[in-house]
Amino acid sequence: MKKYVIIIVRVILKRKELYGGDMKGIVELFKVTTRLPVIEFSSVSDEKLGKSMKFYPFVGIILGIIMYSSFNLLSMKIDSQILLAIFNVVLYIVLTGAIQLNGLSNTFGNIFRYRSKQKMLDGMKEGKNGTNGVLALIIYFFLNVFLLSEVQETFNTTVGTLILLYPVIGRLNVVVSCITSTTAKSCGTIKHYVSNTTILGVIFSFLITIGYTFLVIKHFGLSETLLMSVPITVIFSYLFSKLINKKIGGATEDTLGATVELSQIIFLFLAYFII
Repeated sequence: MKKYVIIIVRVILKRKELYGGDMKGIVELFKVTTRLPVIEFSSVSDEKLGKSMKFYPFVGIILGIIMYSSFNLLSMKIDSQILLAIFNVVLYIVLTGAIQLNGLSNTFGNIFRYRSKQKMLDGMKEGKNGTNGVLALIIYFFLNVFLLSEVQETFNTTVGTLILLYPVIGRLNVVVSCITSTTAKSCGTIKHYVSNTTILGVIFSFLITIGYTFLVIKHFGLSETLLMSVPITVIFSYLFSKLINKKIGGATEDTLGATVELSQIIFLFLAYFII
């Protein structure tokens, strides 16, 4: 597996067309999807940003490494697994600026209601979340804290293992969603995400995620069955995209954010039963 990862890296370095010939798009992807400090460029086109979507799992890798390092430092002072899990969730929100969580709330607050397509889109644009959106956030926090803390208590497996993995798997599924969706809006960044994501880009993201997951599993001595969580979450992302397409005619920035968070929760559920 290490050999294949090295081959992929070499291809990236040698073939500029794989990332559109400009690393600015990749840096911009970090800028618009996280609150990590990155280099400021004067101008990055939406097309370059869209073409960089295949690299979205790398954003998850960086987030995972930061959260894992912070978790290890804090675990030296705190024994409570619940407190550590809460800290992880809060740190994740800080690092991402709650961008994906806002999408989750907007999606559940508007799409899963008996309204017309246009009213759903208008509600998402205006940020009117309603009761459904609030409930989605409450359930999200509860499940995250419960699953992360229970994995440690029940299976004696470091939470750090899952922290390293779930941001990557969540972002892979956004790439999957882009290739399986149309766009609900005729303009905006979402149009460039969807139109510039290709099958080869999805395959690239999938291989990166599988390879990274395999290395983490081997390092921590976990069951290789956990690898199955990757294709299972991909199937979920495909089905969720089809549901969104049916509801509002295509993806929006909010539904992509919801895809990230829902995929991560599903992965944590799968890890709970597999580990």
